[in-house]
Amino acid sequence: MVVVEVNGYTIEPGADLREADLEGANLSGANLSGANLSNANLEEAVIDLTDFTGANLSEANLHWAHITWWGSSANFLGANLTRANLTLAFVERSNFAYADLSGADLTEANLVRALLISANLSGVKLTRARLVVIVDERTVWPDGFDPEAHESYSNLGGTNVPVIFGMWDQNDLSHFGDSLKPPVEWWGSEPESSG
Repeated sequence: MVVVEVNGYTIEPGADLREADLEGANLSGANLSGANLSNANLEEAVIDLTDFTGANLSEANLHWAHITWWGSSANFLGANLTRANLTLAFVERSNFAYADLSGADLTEANLVRALLISANLSGVKLTRARLVVIVDERTVWPDGFDPEAHESYSNLGGTNVPVIFGMWDQNDLSHFGDSLKPPVEWWGSEPESSG
């Protein structure tokens, strides 16, 4: 196991990083599985291939936390992100399966091709968030959000929320690892063919 120091904090699985100031930290490749990052400041942190599996990120500040290169992602499998600030977060292709995002702020976040299978999004603020996501029937959506009746924009609390759902082949989940290939349910209709 590799243990590293970042901004004076020990970065390792299960670390107690409550209220840690990791603003702008490069956490690429870090293993923070099971870590307690509640109320931590990860604003503008680089999270390429960072493992947050089962971590507690409740009320953490992940404003503009981001991946930096195409094809990268972060793993939030089963993480607690309740009331976390993910405004402007750039987390394309990231894994939020079984994560609890209830009450989180995803304003203007980019979750294109993110895995949200069985994720809890109740009470989430989605203003101008980019959602091209993989979900299943157990994904919990905010009140007033009906993915089956989706349009280009949905109205949640008087704000326009871009909502785009797409269709991918099951093999397109390869960047999430072989153990994360559950059956995928898609909301909405299949894309029209261009031919």
